[in-house]
Amino acid sequence: MDLDTFDPKATSARLIRLRTERGWTQAVAAEHCEVSRWTYMQIENGYTEHPRTITLEKIAKGFGISYASLLGQPDSADKIVEWIDQAIDYLEKVKSTLC
Repeated sequence: MDLDTFDPKATSARLIRLRTERGWTQAVAAEHCEVSRWTYMQIENGYTEHPRTITLEKIAKGFGISYASLLGQPDSADKIVEWIDQAIDYLEKVKSTLC
């Protein structure tokens, strides 16, 4: 993944959403991600414009998401979910025509 397109504000918003969905504090999130609280807070607050790749990989792993998802990029899992949603929509249409 190319960090030249890293968007601190978008990543910050993503991290806040992920953390609050889990009911974690920043300290708890940092612990799950195996990074220092300071490092986590700097990235979540959007203060770090050039984070290290290894740090972002740890954060993604700590949240149980892909590195690409953390950066807001589609990954293969996103594509699979999209295909499943499309298949469900199609099957619901078929079912409604048959009933």
